[in-house]
Amino acid sequence: SLSRSTASLVLEDAEKSRDLKSFHSGRKLLVLKSHSQVEFKFDELIKELEKKKMQSVLSVVSVDVEYATIVQYGPVYPALLLVGTDTEVIVVWLDKLKQNGRMCVNGESSLKRFLEMEWIVKIGVGIVSDLKKLIEFWRLEERIEFEGFHGILELEEMRRNEEKLGMKELAEKVLKRSISKKKVNGV
Repeated sequence: SLSRSTASLVLEDAEKSRDLKSFHSGRKLLVLKSHSQVEFKFDELIKELEKKKMQSVLSVVSVDVEYATIVQYGPVYPALLLVGTDTEVIVVWLDKLKQNGRMCVNGESSLKRFLEMEWIVKIGVGIVSDLKKLIEFWRLEERIEFEGFHGILELEEMRRNEEKLGMKELAEKVLKRSISKKKVNGV
């Protein structure tokens, strides 16, 4: 995981070299590092989206999962779950949580309910693959009711006849800049 100083160096470097300040979305950024924070925030998010649903407003969120290895050729673990709404970006720092977040999806947890709700449209590049890997890692195959991933919109599928784009390539097209995924200080 990134240390606070490494993360701020990466952000400072990115802002200097790519002038990313001009692309700030104005959304609130929330970083969740505990089970109680995850439970509270996703319960709150579900309530907000239910209010929109009552007003016949479509609930759309972006979802992405980032993975990391502990050692160079070791197993891959889910490190971050990112959920974006029109007002905020929620970063669930999975590798700070017990069993990389497995405890956050027990019973009727708010995160599990959020993932199961088909009326909340979850969009992303590679989202089906990301969520399948996450569910397998959390060992939820039998306990989570996706039934073919209702409420999931795979952005890659919308571009079937065009070149395949990952999130990095999509961001580069939007920002009209190249983006490096190089590691900083071994991270």
